[in-house]
Amino acid sequence: MSLAKRKIASYIILFILIGIAIAIWFNRQLLHDWFVVSRYTPPQSINDIATKAGMSDRGRFLFYASEPIVSDANTFNTQCNRKEAATAVLGCYADGRIYVYHVDSPELEGIEEVTAAHEMLHAAWDRLSNAERDRIGKILEREYQRVKTPTLEERMSYYERQQPGQRANELHSILGTEVGQLDEALERHYKVYFTDRQKIVALHNKYEAVFTALKDRAETLKRDLEQMAPVLNADIEQYNQAVEQLNQSITAHNQRLSTVDRTNTAEVDAYNIRRTQLISQQIKLDETRRQLDVRRETYDKKLTEYNKIAVRSETLTNSIDSLRSQKGVEE
Repeated sequence: MSLAKRKIASYIILFILIGIAIAIWFNRQLLHDWFVVSRYTPPQSINDIATKAGMSDRGRFLFYASEPIVSDANTFNTQCNRKEAATAVLGCYADGRIYVYHVDSPELEGIEEVTAAHEMLHAAWDRLSNAERDRIGKILEREYQRVKTPTLEERMSYYERQQPGQRANELHSILGTEVGQLDEALERHYKVYFTDRQKIVALHNKYEAVFTALKDRAETLKRDLEQMAPVLNADIEQYNQAVEQLNQSITAHNQRLSTVDRTNTAEVDAYNIRRTQLISQQIKLDETRRQLDVRRETYDKKLTEYNKIAVRSETLTNSIDSLRSQKGVEE
């Protein structure tokens, strides 16, 4: 081979090597993901989460590439940085890994799957190009304005305080796992990660309904108790005063007995008429007391139910709060 041909061959090889290097650089995340997944054997519990969450092959791939871990309170609190103690954290996507807090409450079945899907979508967002993030971000913001609630607005305020610049990223995970009907472009986007996105939304709605039902019932009971208490207390006070007055009248009437002239028909009749009136008042007060007892029993039942709901709500809230759960174990 001539010197010129050898130089041309060297240049071709160099260009090929440069091309390979460039390809590796631009696909380094994909290569890393394939390497991790090829060496990762998901535990059955992790596999079950991916299945119940309705993850597609791509969603499951990203989930496994993030080497997900489901942890108890003590371990989870070291894995996920929590800056505000008042807000429970159920999972996080940190340093390319997914961490999910184990919630040991049968009433909240599905919460781990929703959390896992939420974090998987963070991994998905992490792998989108800037152009894709910009395109999807605009649709997410438009959909947020359509579906937002005071609760969701408060939640987004928390994320903006704790994770500045990640608004679109969080909306991507929240809307994708919690809102049933979305823009067609978003639905096409999420089909990449879920075989049936409605499965994960249904799981979210199921456990969220537990908290909603408790909150609604507690608010109804509280409103009833606040309306009943002042009226009931005033009626009881009025009844007690009436009983006291009647007792005084009966005492006075009985004392008159010794002064009644039994030979005087008018005096005897007046005494008996008054006695009949007092007996009638006594009968009416007895009926009033029975009605008050029924009302007080109703009030007490509502108060007991309200207190039970408060305890149940606190128990469920503690079950999804790793800091409270850890404190409970330590105590």
